[in-house]
Amino acid sequence: MDSLIVGLADMLRSDPFAEPPFPAIYSDIHKGLMVYESPDVSLAIGAINIAQLAAKKSAHRGATSIGFTGRMSVLKFVDAGDALLSFWEAPPIGAGFSATSAGRCVRTGERRLADGDVLVVDGRRQAYVIEQARANILLLQAEIARDQAPVGVEYDSGSLSYVGCNANDDGASRIQMMATLLRKLDCSAAFPVMAALLDHPDFFVRWHVMRELIGIDARAALPHLRTMAALDPHDDVRATAGATLAHLEQVVGDRKAA
Repeated sequence: MDSLIVGLADMLRSDPFAEPPFPAIYSDIHKGLMVYESPDVSLAIGAINIAQLAAKKSAHRGATSIGFTGRMSVLKFVDAGDALLSFWEAPPIGAGFSATSAGRCVRTGERRLADGDVLVVDGRRQAYVIEQARANILLLQAEIARDQAPVGVEYDSGSLSYVGCNANDDGASRIQMMATLLRKLDCSAAFPVMAALLDHPDFFVRWHVMRELIGIDARAALPHLRTMAALDPHDDVRATAGATLAHLEQVVGDRKAA
C-alpha cells in the first residue's frame, strides 16, 4: 500500500490534473475507489456517509434484506465512526445451494467498532449490518474470490427467510445477460449455441439459459426441457423444469387441439 501511495503522489506531482487509475465505486451510502483487482482478490478504499446512512434507515420503505456475499472479506475500519454492527449467520452457501436448503439467517450478536478495528467475514455463511454510526466511516476492504460461493444470497430482514440469490462470477453474469439480449432480439440463429450452455457448471446459468431458449422457441426448447427435468443434477432446477414442462406441454396440446 505504501508503494502504491508513493507512486500515486509522484504522478500527481508531475501532473496535478492526472486522473487516478482506479475505478470508482458508488452506492446509495458508499463511495470509494478500487485500488487493486485480480482474479483472486480485490482491494478497495471507501467512505460511508453518515447522513446518507441515516436517511436510508429512517426513510419509509418496505422490507429490507441481509446480504451474504459468498466471498471472504477482510475489513479495516480506519475511521470507525463509532459504528454499531450486528452480525448474522446462515447455512453455508455451497456449490449445491438451493432455495429449499437456504433455511433462515439468525442474528449472532453486535459490536461497537473502534478506529483501526479489523473484521474477517466469511460471506459464505456470515454477514454484518451497520445499525448506526456517529460519524462518516472510512474503511479498507479486501474481498477474496478464491473458493467463493457460486452465488450471493439475500434474506428478508423481517422474516429472516430466503429472498433470492445472484451470480458471483462475472463470466456467469455475462452469459445470463447475453442470453437475455439474444432472446430480446429474437435471435433464433443463436438457439444451438445457447443450448450448448445447458451443461454449464452453475445451476442458475443452466436455468436462465433454458428460460431464454423457451422465450426464443418454446417448441424447440421442449426436448431440452424434458432432459433438464429428468437429469439435471440440481434439485431446484429439476423441480422447476418439471413444473414448466407440464405447463408448456399443456399449452402446446391446447394449441394443437384448437
